[in-house]
Amino acid sequence: TDEPCACVLALPGADLGGATLRAAGRDLATTAENETLAFILDRPDHYVLRVAGRRFYFWVDATEATRPPADATVFAPDASRPAGWLEAALTEGAVALAAGAHASAPVSLPGNATLFL
Repeated sequence: TDEPCACVLALPGADLGGATLRAAGRDLATTAENETLAFILDRPDHYVLRVAGRRFYFWVDATEATRPPADATVFAPDASRPAGWLEAALTEGAVALAAGAHASAPVSLPGNATLFL
């Protein structure tokens, strides 16, 4: 998304003091309240949140970067696809996988394959 994204992370029982959120050499504000940590991912960027001895990574892509090319066949998640579906699709042309979980056996990409994730 190109728009700011408000986030709330629930960490029951965690010490939320000292949480830091950084992106591309800049610090962003966080607000701790009632075992939750609120923050805003303000633009496309890579973010690192450090809180309670953990690190969380967020990648926010610009909307344009997430659009598959016009000539790609877009596949929505579908658990009922037969074995070998992805490899077969890649031999037919450019393939784009829509957001979600896609099941496939390991695939050996053909030399001329184009796959957008």
